[in-house]
Amino acid sequence: MKFQRIMFVLVMALLFFSARAYSQAGKSEKSPPSPSAPSVEVFLGRWDLTLAAPDREYPSWLELHEEGGKRKTASQS
Repeated sequence: MKFQRIMFVLVMALLFFSARAYSQAGKSEKSPPSPSAPSVEVFLGRWDLTLAAPDREYPSWLELHEEGGKRKTASQS
């Protein structure tokens, strides 16, 4: 009975450390997305907006651009 407990603990520890090593290996292989990824670039630029309120519509704009690798926004309402 004691031998079975020791083997059980060893197998569980082996499984735990194997799963942890596997999950850490997956994280290190993935690189963070670059700031100029194509999925972000399609949204850069000026966007003209019309904000609808119960009484009337209000013209506005939103501008998305990058400076020094960081995304910036500007807006007018």
